[in-house]
Amino acid sequence: MKDKESKKLTWTQAGFMNSVFAALLFLIACGDNENIIGRDELSFLGLDGKIVQKLRLHGDFLYAATDDGVYRKDLGKMDTLWTPIGFQGNQTSTLLVFNVNTIMVSVEFDSISLYRTTDGGETWSPFQNGFGGEFPETVWALEKIPNQSETIFATGAAVVAKSTDGGGSWKVVWGGWQFIATGTAFVKFDPNKPNIVWSGGQNAIEEGYLLKSIDTGENWLEWQRIVDDVSVAKTAAIHPFNSDIVYVGLESYILKTTNGGETWEEIIIAPGRFFFGIAINSYMPSRVYAVSWFKTSDPQPLILHISDDGGDSWQEIVEENVRFGGAFDLLHVSDGNTDKLYLALWKGGVYEFRTDVTMAIGMQNVTKPITMLQNVRELVR
Repeated sequence: MKDKESKKLTWTQAGFMNSVFAALLFLIACGDNENIIGRDELSFLGLDGKIVQKLRLHGDFLYAATDDGVYRKDLGKMDTLWTPIGFQGNQTSTLLVFNVNTIMVSVEFDSISLYRTTDGGETWSPFQNGFGGEFPETVWALEKIPNQSETIFATGAAVVAKSTDGGGSWKVVWGGWQFIATGTAFVKFDPNKPNIVWSGGQNAIEEGYLLKSIDTGENWLEWQRIVDDVSVAKTAAIHPFNSDIVYVGLESYILKTTNGGETWEEIIIAPGRFFFGIAINSYMPSRVYAVSWFKTSDPQPLILHISDDGGDSWQEIVEENVRFGGAFDLLHVSDGNTDKLYLALWKGGVYEFRTDVTMAIGMQNVTKPITMLQNVRELVR
């Protein structure tokens, strides 16, 4: 176990002046546009003030589960407008999009925790179907096996359940209904072998645990105290070509295994920081991204953690001008040489970060678009 170096990116004076010049040209061309187009670009997509817990992408539409219901955005439109499609005024924890019409959502603090729409959010119907047993419980994670819309996994406080009929019925495959724990936070399927399933969360005595199944949830390996400290497992990312390589995001740690979980290495140690999202570039899997939230109700900058060597070393892109920058989810899309990262923030709405993956992040002239724009405006004055 060892702590890995994590350093913030800085600009050289020359790099700064080049960025200023480029930004000035862009301002002349585009007026008061809030984004500077460059090798790296951060764009605000909307939902400011909302706690965004989960993002899903289907076609050109981005969906968000928030503390004020479910929203949908058309990414083909260059604006920050979202359409409310259900449960406004209610806290939603996660959602699963099957197609533009069929969506499942989990609603917190309700006698019914699962709902479904088959008309794109025009109407919603209870869709509990036995999840939770006698007393329904909040669903913390919903995932379907890729290309198998009928096989769904869902988690509760200390339970993983499986449905083979699209949520019409549920079978407990780990834990049990109404068990006491903080919550089983995630389910992830191995992109190489979808019969391999990873899950995890926090038990009743605040220990972070991990679960792994190699038979689509019928049997599980358990790590009931994956780190020595108080912690909670929040997410996992599996290497796109090697099932033995897995990254796990927890409170205060990112762990990595290169042997399917037999041993684990602490590749980031950051007390009080919850790593909610990890993503791997499928074309260049040495490029790894992570987002996090620091445990505070105070404002905090947006920090994107990036590694170009499989987690051996890390750098940070820090955007101080995003007032509530703590991230609760990371949705990653590879588009040729460009990575698009959709960031779900705690009280900060949704941002998109685009970056070139043709060279190492440390070699790029990394800009901070919003900060840079404000600096340029000061120079113009």
